Amino acid sequence: MQKGMEASNLTMNEIRRSGVVEQFRANIGTRMLLFMETYPFFIVGTLEREESGFAYVRIELSNITELDNSIIRVHIDEIQVFYFESEGVQIPSIQL
Repeated sequence: MQKGMEASNLTMNEIRRSGVVEQFRANIGTRMLLFMETYPFFIVGTLEREESGFAYVRIELSNITELDNSIIRVHIDEIQVFYFESEGVQIPSIQL
C-alpha cells in the first residue's frame, strides 16, 4: 500500500489501484500482456515505467500494427486485465 494511506480510510477503488500500482512498480522491465476496454484493446510489450498511475509500455504487438515498436501511456484504471510474464508461464512470441 502506498505511503501515507491508512486502509481504514480508503475506498475499494483506492485499495485496488494501490495494489495494481505496486505490482506494476515491481515488474518494470518485464514483458506483459494487457487488455483494455477502449481501443487499442490488447497489447503485448514491456513495461518501461509506472508514473502517477500511468503505465508506459513499449509495444511489441497490438491489434494496431502502426503502434508496434512504440511506447504507449495507459492509465491503470483503463486496464481491464494484465499479466506479467514469469519463468513458469511465458507469453508466446507472435510474429505476423
